[in-house]
Amino acid sequence: AAIFLALFFALPPLLRALLKERFQRVFVLSARVVCLLLVLVFVLLALRGLLVSRNEGGEPRTLFTDERLSGERPYELGKCIVSIPPTHVQGYIEDLAIWEVRRDPAKHFVLTETTPIERPEDFYAQLGQRVKASPERNMFLYVHGYLNSFEDAAFRTAQIHHDLAFGGAPMFFSWPTGKKNYLVSENNWLLAAEALVVLLDELLGRMEDDTTVHLLAHSMGSRVLSQAVRLLDREPGGGSVGELILAAPDIDARTFATLAPQITPKTRRVTLYASSRDAALQVSQLIHGGETRAGQAPPDRVFAGVDTIDVSAVTTGHSYLGAGGRILDDLGALLTGRRPLG
Repeated sequence: AAIFLALFFALPPLLRALLKERFQRVFVLSARVVCLLLVLVFVLLALRGLLVSRNEGGEPRTLFTDERLSGERPYELGKCIVSIPPTHVQGYIEDLAIWEVRRDPAKHFVLTETTPIERPEDFYAQLGQRVKASPERNMFLYVHGYLNSFEDAAFRTAQIHHDLAFGGAPMFFSWPTGKKNYLVSENNWLLAAEALVVLLDELLGRMEDDTTVHLLAHSMGSRVLSQAVRLLDREPGGGSVGELILAAPDIDARTFATLAPQITPKTRRVTLYASSRDAALQVSQLIHGGETRAGQAPPDRVFAGVDTIDVSAVTTGHSYLGAGGRILDDLGALLTGRRPLG
């Protein structure tokens, strides 16, 4: 907003110097109107953000923030409840429109409860009961990517669980993605991976031997998850890793080629979804000096021991994990064991 206010005062003399006299008045007036409208838009968006961040009682909602965790444990445990609107469309997360400031459970996904659980034994007892009640005695853990908040991760986890009618327990791992700063996320993902490997070791160790834990990640979250699985070194016993699914992985392709042989032996199967039409990964490629990302799916990019699925023909976006149609159907086939190995 400050930039546009500066332009509001700087444009008139600049336009007078560049334009003929008979055009000056029209262009100066038009430029000032545009600047004022842009300032108004920024102010309205800021006010909307403030209003959205407050609940019905007017107090800021208590959520996990985008800051690094400080304390003895590398992560915190808890439980979320997400309500899904009755008008929900498969593959879609019904979020606030630009003109809306308050979530309506009849129309939107709503994070109705976030409850920290201090004692790990209490958390795993509740999780274990949910897993035991499932037909396949399984669960999945989702790791979000860049520019996703705690709330975003909760919504995507709930949406996948609901749309697949997945019988097991849903769980997600949220990590600080740098408040919209890509370079900060580049610093944070490795710390997140170190925390995740501790969580995975504890999670698998506390589950019973017949429990299967499927792992899903999107975009930069694929770095976090892949690194954690690579570092995972467990004694036999407890739960086991089932499917490892990476969607649009924002990982250097040559790095992933060396990483793949280290993670495939620790899972039932590794599946990578990629698209040559992913604009977000094209930007990441430019940021990383032109190095191809693993999720870009060039025709010759096949990683040893990894099922690579080119989804270029069915999506033009980046956030296609959980989206409806054939990709969601294939994800369901993986998590329910309907896609045979090999």
